[in-house]
Amino acid sequence: MWSSAGVGRTGAVIVIDAMLERIKHEKTLDVYGHVTCLRSQRNYMVQTEDQYVFIHDALVEAIQSGNTEVPARNLFTHIQRLTRVEPGDSVTGMELEFKVCISHDQSSINQSINHHSGVRQLIKNKRKT
Repeated sequence: MWSSAGVGRTGAVIVIDAMLERIKHEKTLDVYGHVTCLRSQRNYMVQTEDQYVFIHDALVEAIQSGNTEVPARNLFTHIQRLTRVEPGDSVTGMELEFKVCISHDQSSINQSINHHSGVRQLIKNKRKT
């Protein structure tokens, strides 16, 4: 017997990966269209509103952050660099990166809230059509 457990989460990961590739090559994205295409091949891909919102959040984060990939061959050196205090600094590179991650001001929080509201309204509008 086949189980659909995890299909929605898997669908979300597939959509994120496909949209990141599309952004890289075409500079466009179509989350709704890609979810619809996936669902024509396998039911229940991206099952919940939260998964749909997560896809949008992940894509926004990826677009804003740019390429943060560290090749495996460079990982050890990268970690060493992050764990030491550079001349002129008083904290490690890791601490500096952490401060950047938590330094979102209220406007960033408000933008995120507005983004979620917009995505949820888009979902409701799509359901009506």
